[in-house]
Amino acid sequence: MDSYYRDLSPLSPTEKANFNFDNPEALDYPLLSRDLGLLSAGHPVTIPVYDFATHARQATTEHIEPTIFIIVEGLFALYWPEINTLYSLRIFIDTDDTTCLNRRIARDAAERGRSAATIHTQYIEHVRPMYDRFIKPTSHNADLHLDGNSLISKQTRGIVQWIGNNLPKY
Repeated sequence: MDSYYRDLSPLSPTEKANFNFDNPEALDYPLLSRDLGLLSAGHPVTIPVYDFATHARQATTEHIEPTIFIIVEGLFALYWPEINTLYSLRIFIDTDDTTCLNRRIARDAAERGRSAATIHTQYIEHVRPMYDRFIKPTSHNADLHLDGNSLISKQTRGIVQWIGNNLPKY
């Protein structure tokens, strides 16, 4: 879903710094919904490429072909009822607050050039309140709940087991 953040290139650096990326309105939902609908109907799509350092969409795009499995990953993957109907499996991964913050600091410092202090402030002011308001309530839409503190191998086994027990055999 990261590809679908709104292009903030018209905003000033201060406006970009204060933009709340953890609100569903930060995403271009109409484009996301259209593209997922096309993929689920067997049509290829061209999706935007988002640059988190500049908060803008790049001039390049990415071509995606439809396949049997399409993974939609992101904060708001379970938020909109219209796209929830397109999924065969809905997974909610819940992770404790400390782990979330530590992972975010590691990622944003390395990949986005942000300081630990600004990441912490953003987490307290935007991330956690928006999680409580918008993300956590979507957990009821999930078919499968995973513990984000567990090893990836354990989470993967849970997903594979669920698929083996619930999805139609092809």
